[in-house]
Amino acid sequence: MYVLRVKSSVRSATSCPLRQSVETVVKLLIVLALVVTWQVEWFIVPTGSMADALVGLHRDITCPECGLPFACGADEPAMPGKRAVCPNCGSAAVELEAVPPAEGDRILVHRAAFLARRPRRWELAAFRDPSRATEVFVKRIAGLPGETIEIRAGDVYADGVIQRKTLRNLRALAILVHDAAFQPPNDGLADRWLGEPGRTRWEAVEGSGFRVQGSEEEIEPRDLEMSDLPTSDFRLPTSKIPTDWLTYRHGRRRPGRPGETEEVPIDDGYGYNQTRPVVESYAVRDLLLVCKLRVSGAGRLALFATDGSSQFLLMLDPATRRGELFHDARQVASARDLPRLDLGLTKLELALVDRQVLLALGGQAVFTYPYMPSGRRFEPTSRPIKIGTQGLGIELSEVKLYRDIYYTPPRRSRRAATGLGQYRLGGDEYFVLGDNSPISLDSRDWNAGPGVPAELLLGKPFLVHYPSRSSPAANWGFQVPDLTKIRYIR
Repeated sequence: MYVLRVKSSVRSATSCPLRQSVETVVKLLIVLALVVTWQVEWFIVPTGSMADALVGLHRDITCPECGLPFACGADEPAMPGKRAVCPNCGSAAVELEAVPPAEGDRILVHRAAFLARRPRRWELAAFRDPSRATEVFVKRIAGLPGETIEIRAGDVYADGVIQRKTLRNLRALAILVHDAAFQPPNDGLADRWLGEPGRTRWEAVEGSGFRVQGSEEEIEPRDLEMSDLPTSDFRLPTSKIPTDWLTYRHGRRRPGRPGETEEVPIDDGYGYNQTRPVVESYAVRDLLLVCKLRVSGAGRLALFATDGSSQFLLMLDPATRRGELFHDARQVASARDLPRLDLGLTKLELALVDRQVLLALGGQAVFTYPYMPSGRRFEPTSRPIKIGTQGLGIELSEVKLYRDIYYTPPRRSRRAATGLGQYRLGGDEYFVLGDNSPISLDSRDWNAGPGVPAELLLGKPFLVHYPSRSSPAANWGFQVPDLTKIRYIR
C-alpha cells in the first residue's frame, strides 16, 4: 500500500497543470537565453535612414482630417511653429512641437543568417561601420561582390544591367502615396480617384471603395475584339464598347490657399523628413497599385499605366479567363487560365517598376514583362494609373497606391562634375543603401569606399520587437510599448 501511495503521489505531481506550466516557462527561458547568447542580438534604430521600413527617434502623428497615422522624424529639431504635412491628404493641422517624441524601433538581428548563405539583393543587413567599428548600421543590400554599381534615374544598375525587383521585394520597399480608406471630409478638395467628367458610371462607396454597374446591354464577344492597333504612337487599342475609366489624379494643396488643390506628378517626398529642408526633389515613375476586386456580368477589365515615356494597357476577360498586354498599343504578351475573378474578392497588384510590368491576381503572377526604354523624353504625369471597364461590373475596395524608392544621386556628384557615378566592389564587398535615400549616409558617399566587407556583416534584422509610441510621460524619459507595431521585417 505504501508503494502504491508513493507512485500515486508522484503521478499526481507530474501531472499537475501548474507544475507543467512552470517547467514549460523555465524551458522556454533557457532556450531564449541560449538563442539570445548565440544567435540573436537587439539594437535600437537611432535615425530615419531606413524610413519607412524602420524609424528612428520620431513623433507619431495622426492626421486630424483623413485619420492616417504616420511618423515624422525627431532626430532633428523642429522649427518653432512647424506643422506636419499629412503625406496622404496634405493637411497641415498638427504642430510638431506639440507631439512628444518616441524612441526608434528596437529590432532583433539573426546573427547566423549570413553564415549559411550570402546576403541577397534587396534584403536588410546589420553591419559594423567600415570606418568606425563601434558603430552599427542597418541598410539594404543593393550590390553584390565583384559588381560595378551605378545609380541612374533612381534605379540601381549592376554591371550595366538594371536590377529589377520581384513583387515580393517591392512589397517590402514600397512607400505609401495614397490610401483611399483615409479620406478627409468633403471640404471642396479634389478627390484622387475620379471618373471621366460627364460620362462616367463610376461612383465612390463608403470606406475606401469604388464601383461601376455592369452594362445592361447584351455584349457579344466580337464587340470586345481589338481593331486598328497602331504600332508607333501613343493611341490605345479600341473596341466597339467604350472604356469607362477611373483615373488616379495626384495633387497637393496650394500653399496659402485653403481648400484648393493642384495636380502635380508624384515625387520622392517622405512624410518622415519634415524637419529637414528639401534640397531637391525627383519625379517618380515606379508605382504599385494594390486593391481588392470583385467583378460581375460580361465585359472586360482594363488596367492602364504609364512611366512618363511608355504606356501599357492590360485587358482581362473574366469570362474566358484570358488577358492581353499592350506596350505603346502593340500587343506584347498574352495569358490564359487567369484566376477566377467572379468568385469573390480578389487581391489585385499592378506594378510598373524598374522597367517592367508586374500583375498578380490573388497572389498569383499573371504578367511579368521587362522592357527597354522607349527613347522618348520622360514627361512626368499626375495621372499615371487608370482602372477601366468595358461593360463589366466592378467593385473595388482597400485601394492603395505606393511608389518605389527613388535612389538619389551621391551628394558629392552634385558638387563635382564627373567620375563619381560608378562603384567597383571587391570580391567580398557589398554595396548598401538606405530606404530614406535623401538623408541616408551609405555606400554612395563614404570616404573610405563604397564596399562593406563581408567580415563586418553582423546578421539579418528580422523583427521589430519593442516599438514605442509617444506619450505625455515621454518628457520624463518613459516610453509606452506599442504592441500593435510588433512586426516581422521583410
